[in-house]
Amino acid sequence: VAHEQHIAVQFALGASRARLAFGAFVEGAVLATAAGLLVMPLAWAVSRIVASLAWTGARPLTMVITPGPATYVAVAAAALAAGLIVGLGPVVLIGFREFRVTTARTVFGATRRWRNGLVVSQVALSFALLFCAALFSANLAGLRGKNLGYVDEGLRWSRLELRFGVPRSYDVGSYLRALVDQLSALPAVESAALAVAFPTSEVRHMTARFSIERANASPGTAAQGTMDRISPGFFTTTGAAIMRGREFTWNDAATSAPVAIITQPLADQLFPDGDAVGRQIRIPGRKPQDLTVVGVSADFSPGDPRIVAVPRVYVPMMQEPATSSAPNVLLRFNRDADILAPLQAAVAGLGRHQVSSVRTIEQQTDRLLTQERLLSSIAVAFGLIGALLGALGLYALLAHAVVRRSRELGLRMALGATRSAIQALVVREGIRLVAIGAAAGIPLALGAGVVARTLLFEISPFDARVLLATTIISITIAAASAFVPATRAARTDPAISLRAE
Repeated sequence: VAHEQHIAVQFALGASRARLAFGAFVEGAVLATAAGLLVMPLAWAVSRIVASLAWTGARPLTMVITPGPATYVAVAAAALAAGLIVGLGPVVLIGFREFRVTTARTVFGATRRWRNGLVVSQVALSFALLFCAALFSANLAGLRGKNLGYVDEGLRWSRLELRFGVPRSYDVGSYLRALVDQLSALPAVESAALAVAFPTSEVRHMTARFSIERANASPGTAAQGTMDRISPGFFTTTGAAIMRGREFTWNDAATSAPVAIITQPLADQLFPDGDAVGRQIRIPGRKPQDLTVVGVSADFSPGDPRIVAVPRVYVPMMQEPATSSAPNVLLRFNRDADILAPLQAAVAGLGRHQVSSVRTIEQQTDRLLTQERLLSSIAVAFGLIGALLGALGLYALLAHAVVRRSRELGLRMALGATRSAIQALVVREGIRLVAIGAAAGIPLALGAGVVARTLLFEISPFDARVLLATTIISITIAAASAFVPATRAARTDPAISLRAE
């Protein structure tokens, strides 16, 4: 469009349409190729960012993530396709338009609707991408801010690792009690406890459900639940509430009667007719099958915020020695302190385990949200890219419009229009296009939300707050994109503009 006068002159001097079209096509292809070359180092960096978001292990990532030849070939093909698309518009115009030097200013005047349509399409797509970014971000924020049913402030987590060559047989009860006593005596530690799964490091640990029955009840009185093995002091350390009954003690050993603590959702299903404390539950196929309920706890998350209201059974790990070889450590702190070195010394002093790291419970829980963090990060990245492209398209269109309408703007100012009025004129045009694009993008955004419904937790794909936030962001971007062209239009000198005409 900027070269329309030049094209008209070339055409008048005898240049063929094919030559002019080929020149326009080569220009688009060169631009796209340059973009493809520039994006290579960006792809290298982004691959590492994505990998760091996905990896949740304590050790460094060893997977090879450097883009390979196939990746570069794909990027080159995408750049070539972009070049074809970019060069297609001018080629079509040059092939079918009549060019006359005296009317060169109107050669592309008829393409205004197409240009507006392209910008509106960009805005609609960027609106949908921004909506998805806001939706996934709100979903992640909701999971992170969810009340998990225990007190996470001051709670830290570590994983015991078996040392090489330790004997397989040992007195489980005595060792676990000595370990908990050692941990409780550490500086700034208020209480300590052990758990086999909490907070579960893998969702499958707490989603493999099995049948839990009410002992001595009619067939059909059963629920599907999960299990964890814990030490005495678990509920005190985590802050999860015992509503009725008691917590485990060290007397609940392998030689004593099998006992269990159940959560309120399980108690509601198995014992709707009265208190569950003192009654028995049965887990078919497990030995011992019958467990006496000594406590009922309020429902709380086993670590993953997405797991709610799942019936659960907690048993003393002293009565489950085979499954308690390398449990998790939970420490309740009453003040901030550097605990790793004292913790390593205390654990190593007992000669069976070792620890390599300590994390806050928030950090450990956040590792369970890998999918949500990855989706949110990618959606935000695409949303920002879409917003940038929409802003650039709108800026280019308005900047071009200001140049083409310089005579009109000069006349308006000569007839008394103020600079603020000229600015408002250009900004209104940008907001109008964004409003149309947003109206077209809302169905697209809501459709994307419906597709992503299974990836969301306790947030609707039609969330009005997310939609409103996306609209406000889009309008703000439109105003910012229109600011520079509007300022340039307000600085138009009517005398120079009219003299040039």
